[in-house]
Amino acid sequence: MMLNCKLVIAREDRRNRKQDTKFGENMMTNFFEILVKGGTTMVFLVMCSVVSLGVIIEKLWTLRKRSVISSRVISIFTDIDIAKHPEDAIERCEKNPAPLANILRTGLLNRGLSKNDNVEAIKLAGRSEMKFLEKHLAFLEIIGVISPLLGLLGTVIGMVEIFAVISQMGVGQAAALSTGISKALITTVVGLIIAIPTIVAYGYFDRKVDSLTLKMEQYSAELIHYLYH
Repeated sequence: MMLNCKLVIAREDRRNRKQDTKFGENMMTNFFEILVKGGTTMVFLVMCSVVSLGVIIEKLWTLRKRSVISSRVISIFTDIDIAKHPEDAIERCEKNPAPLANILRTGLLNRGLSKNDNVEAIKLAGRSEMKFLEKHLAFLEIIGVISPLLGLLGTVIGMVEIFAVISQMGVGQAAALSTGISKALITTVVGLIIAIPTIVAYGYFDRKVDSLTLKMEQYSAELIHYLYH
């Protein structure tokens, strides 16, 4: 009895594995069918989706708060007497490289300048780090704009094909007409699917950069207070 149960379970497992494999193969087949139906426009949409996904993953990693504003760097305000031991603060910034650390290090290295000159040096360093934080965000903005337009282009191409078929074969050629209709609908849907999360991601990262920049400005002002109080 136990042997029969084990055999039944083994057969069920094999059947489930085959079904899973078949499901995966069907998914890939359907994906490639969608690409083919979408025509050339779909190739550009897929490229946009790949670039968008890559930028989103990269910004999720680089815009982590601890990667920009390290707690080890912030601790120089509590652990070190900056006015008396600036070299220790510089050393800690150099050991914990990050956008905030680079800005504070600039201020510390220029402590011999006048207050106004040092503030300008810090602002210049801040602009440089802000450009680093904003790097590749323009791709998200562009993709968010052009993806629906590419989808619309595919729609127009599909409609042109539909009218071309109608003019040559009449309205009775359902199979020929369906190809143009599929292209028109698929590219529009895919364009919107790419654009919507891309625009949302761009808005989120843009606000994230603004928030981090504000924090870095606050710590920079605090450094100036310690150096020139």
